[in-house]
Parts: sequence; structure tokens; C-alpha cells
Amino acid sequence: MKKDKEIEGLIAQVQYKGSQAIRERIHRHFEEWWQRHVSIEVGTHTEQVTIRLNKVACAAAVLVILGVLAVLLHRSASPAYALEQTVEAVKDLRYFHFQFKTSPEALDREAWIEYDPNGSLQRVRVDFHTQAIRSAMVWARGITQYWSWDSKDLWIFDDQEYTDLVLFFVRRYDPKEAIPNLQQRARQGGIHIEIGQPANEMDPATVTATYDPNTFLLDKPRPAMRETFTIDPATKLIRRIQVDTMMNGRYTPAGTYEYIDYNQPFRADLFDLKREAPADVNCSDTTSIPMGLEQGRLSDEQIAVQVVREFLNAWAAKDYDKATRIYGYRGANEARSIRDNVLQKMNVLRVLAVESPVIPERPLTGLRVPCVVEYEQNGRTGTTRFGLRISKSSGNRWRIRDLQLKETR
Repeated sequence: MKKDKEIEGLIAQVQYKGSQAIRERIHRHFEEWWQRHVSIEVGTHTEQVTIRLNKVACAAAVLVILGVLAVLLHRSASPAYALEQTVEAVKDLRYFHFQFKTSPEALDREAWIEYDPNGSLQRVRVDFHTQAIRSAMVWARGITQYWSWDSKDLWIFDDQEYTDLVLFFVRRYDPKEAIPNLQQRARQGGIHIEIGQPANEMDPATVTATYDPNTFLLDKPRPAMRETFTIDPATKLIRRIQVDTMMNGRYTPAGTYEYIDYNQPFRADLFDLKREAPADVNCSDTTSIPMGLEQGRLSDEQIAVQVVREFLNAWAAKDYDKATRIYGYRGANEARSIRDNVLQKMNVLRVLAVESPVIPERPLTGLRVPCVVEYEQNGRTGTTRFGLRISKSSGNRWRIRDLQLKETR
């Protein structure tokens, strides 16, 4: 058709020597323009006619083509953002420093994450700042230090479930782990990822991750959540992550992670809370105390039942030290709370039933073991049903995480 030849001629006038695919896209864009500008209405029918462009129309057409070329050349020179670009950008970085703010004025937490020269996670520090709490947590190779300014307590402990929480935090917000974690969790289900491509190469790309209920955290139920990652257009590094939570049918801002700097080595004493804390702090180191019971060759279900049985038997015998160690704790004041607020408030008389373990509802981990005991409290006897959640402590040991009392008769 003459129209096609004239379009190709106009493309040739701008001397563009791109790929055949780009050339076809230019042709398609201009053909759409042509259809809009050379159609005339005859009676009740619209017919396409071929006309020769005058000089003014031809100049306008060339300008249109140049505009299309500018867009297509930009797109061909700057490939669309892909998650793998950020994965590549951070693969050799060792130091990450970022903050979380619920408002521009309020700093809720600040995190420092360090990898060793081999690329393995080495140390994590998180400082918490709220109106009610000021505390710091340092994790290094499974050992955790936790310091609370308000209670003047420093805990040093080894606990697998707490380590899992730290690693879960790292996988979500450490730039070295965040993008691979999104990809893995999207394959497993429960979250949905959408990439927003920038219209201009100077604008950042966005990655939006939407979480189904109870998939955002490990330790407690959560509503649907959304995270929006802003990606630096030049470095492909994460600039910030906006976190929103579903409330009353709509997403409400929960806070923003701002990435302060990348690959800046930290001061030498940053990960030593024992040295940083004042001399009068109450230091409780439980790393040498065996919590729970050794699993040995038992299955997960078998060790969970055994933990519950031995805990209840120790409780019934009023051996509160043994019961507290089987229950498990991170600091001395937590052990006192178990003894004072649970064990000594009720006397277990007989263990009536320890039932088969069940998997607790997401996002809780481990196994839940239902049981029934006869008890005495304040001069009254009765029967109560427990729900005990059991999970790994450290090494090959399992311990109790929580119990819920429900009187049945």
C-alpha cells in the first residue's frame, strides 16, 4: 500500500537503524497516528482514503516519529527493572544500615547488619525507640544479647525461636536478603508481587509486595499487609520500604524503612552490649543452662509429648526449678514470672490426658499439645484443659513457649 511506503519513507528520513522489532513498533505507532488523521466521513460510513501529505503535514509526521523514536530509544537503552538487578547490586556488599519511622519525627527502630567476607550473616543489631520502651538487641551466630534501659536488664541467651525471628526480620528488610525472600515466598504462596516500571529513567522503580493475613510475621497474627519498595534508578539499591496494614477495608500507613548508607563499616564496639551497658545493669546469661529436653532420636511429635509430660509431672511434684527449666526462659526475671504467675498459683494434682500434637495456626511455629489435668486452686478442685505450644530451643532441645488455660468442668 502507498500508505505503508510513505510511512517507511518517513522512518528512513530520520535515518534510524534500530532492530527490526523496534522498527515495527515505530511503524505501528505511526500507522495509528495515520488512521486518526487521514480518515474522512462519507454519508453514514467511514472510509479510509490515501492522500499525499503536504509539507506541513509531513513535517508534523516526522516530529511524531522523532518523539516515538525518543521513547523507544530510551526504552531500548534502559531495560525494564527486574528484581535480579537489585540482587546483583548487593551481592558483594557487607554492611547495611537503616531506620524505621512511623512518622517523620518518631524513630522506632534502627538496624545494623553485617556479613562476613564469605557472604554469611555475621551480626545484627536493632535499637528500639518508643514512648514506652528503649532497648537494644544484638544477635551474633545464634547468641542474642538483649538490653532494656527501663528495667536495667541485660539478657544473654541462645534460643532457636528467637533466632528464627531475627532471621525472618533480616530476610524481609536486609537488602541482601529482601528481594530473594520476596521471590521465594511468592513461589510458596501467600504474597503477591507487582513491579512498577518508571516512565523516565531518572525515576525510581517500585516493587509492591502484598501479604495475605498472618503471613507478614512469624510470632503473632496479622491482617493483610503491603510493602512498597522504592528502587534507586542508578544503583538498583533499595532506598526505602513503605509498610501499610489493612484496617477497616483499606491500607493504612504503618511506617517507612529508610536506608541510610550502604557498605560503610561499623564502629568496633557496636555489637557488644555487655561493654556498652552500665556497670549496675542486671546481667543474666542463660547460654549454659539446658532449657527443655534433648530430642535425641525421638520424632518431633514424640519429643513434644515428652516435654509436656515431664513438665506436668514436675509441676505436680512441686519441683518448680525443673518445671521452669523445661518450660524455658531467656532471663532470670522471666523465670521468676513463670514460677510466680503460673506454677505457684495452681496445684496440679493429676495428669488425666496428654493428647496427640497438632500444628498451630499460622503464623505460630512448632507443635501444640492439648492436655487435661486435675488441679486445686484456692481450696477448690476442678479439671482444666491446657494448650501447650512446644518448639526448638537450642541445639537439639525442645521447650515450652506458651500455655493457655481453659477450665472444662
